[in-house]
Amino acid sequence: MTTEPMIELRDISVHFGTRPTLGQFLRSAPAGIVRAVDGVSLAIGAGEVVALVGESGSGKTTTGRALVGLSPITAGSIHFRGQDVTHLRGAAMRRHRRDVQIIFQDPYESLDPKQTIGEIVSEPLEVQKLGTPEERRERVVRSLESAGLRPAQNFLGRFPHELSGGQRQRVAIAAAMVLEPQIVVADEPVSMLDVSIRAGILRLMLDLRESRGVGYLFITHDLSLAWVISDRIAVMYLGRIVESGPAEEIVRHPRHPYTAALLSVLPSPDPGRRRPRTILTGETPDPSRIPSGCRFHPRCPAARKYGILERCMAAEPPAFPTGPGSSAACWLAEPGSDVNGRAEPDAGGDDHVEPQ
Repeated sequence: MTTEPMIELRDISVHFGTRPTLGQFLRSAPAGIVRAVDGVSLAIGAGEVVALVGESGSGKTTTGRALVGLSPITAGSIHFRGQDVTHLRGAAMRRHRRDVQIIFQDPYESLDPKQTIGEIVSEPLEVQKLGTPEERRERVVRSLESAGLRPAQNFLGRFPHELSGGQRQRVAIAAAMVLEPQIVVADEPVSMLDVSIRAGILRLMLDLRESRGVGYLFITHDLSLAWVISDRIAVMYLGRIVESGPAEEIVRHPRHPYTAALLSVLPSPDPGRRRPRTILTGETPDPSRIPSGCRFHPRCPAARKYGILERCMAAEPPAFPTGPGSSAACWLAEPGSDVNGRAEPDAGGDDHVEPQ
């Protein structure tokens, strides 16, 4: 597995305009702006799994959609193999989509109920005008079987409603992999599935990484799942990445209070090392009303404990390096700070809860 980036997001932003309220309309005031993604930089290497973690509304899915060209970016750039692909359109974008694909969250909604399984998996090949009908059928069969649907002939003529949830998600994976992409955005690919079949889908995705060198952006709200499946983790809050680094380092030694809070509610295999839970208070994130300074400060327990709330309200911290390949956007992580490294309000990170 190479560490060279296959695809890079460079300081991208995705902003959406909102409909004006009645008051704004009467005053001829401008409508609001939803800053769904607000300056995100992220790189994925060939065969690398990068997990993007955060609460609902943090901007994870919009980031993934921007990476594959489904959400137009407001600022920043996207580079694939060193080439700027930010503004590709038409045939150039269609060609790019052979290399960058997406697996959507809900297999019950992402598959066309009027198409057979064979038609669903064959459609990307037809859009790309690849091969003869016979060659497309062979590739569809190979893709279905590599996704664990064997024998493929038993599935080609069936419809999505005839399959289980796990089988539907395998069809979605087969449809994404039939073009043999190099980067796949997996948007909560197992969140809609029963626990009993999640392991099989995750194992399938990792097997495809090993056999084809596919790199993944794995979007999830579950830090314990991210720890198990990923090489690196990026933690997102209110449109920005607040902490990133090797998965093991992030889980064992969180440097941002938001990461520490997410980890504190995970189950521990050792009751003797269980840490007090950090229950975040305050309003849930609203990307149309981002607070000044550090965007996490209204909910941050560490800022109050260490007496830096005033500073957090005044200025947004940059991403400070916290180790090899790691960074945290928090004043607690600033080099030379008296409270450097104290992301958790109650204790240090060496004996942090380890997720199962």
